[in-house]
Amino acid sequence: MGTYRHYTSEIVHPVRSYGSYFPAVCADPTKYYQAQPELRETLERINESGVKLFLASNSHSENVEMIMEATLGTRHWKDYFDVVVAHAVKPQFQTEEKSFWTLDE
Repeated sequence: MGTYRHYTSEIVHPVRSYGSYFPAVCADPTKYYQAQPELRETLERINESGVKLFLASNSHSENVEMIMEATLGTRHWKDYFDVVVAHAVKPQFQTEEKSFWTLDE
């Protein structure tokens, strides 16, 4: 498997079709990720308290979407967060100036 870049300046490549890992996981995410209903309850309590939440992941946006849906058991998982950053490239995310991409829902 060669070096994979999920995006270039011209295109965002679909993760679900790349290599053997992503298609297998995308076909049945619950086989690989365990539901965490208590995490959803915790996020609800945090939201109700007025605290701002963000999610920063080094994973690609499609992968973040799949993991969070499987983990929280809802397609509306983004409602728990004020900001979601995928492909954050941590730790450079905290130390270097980078431009952001906005993905359509």
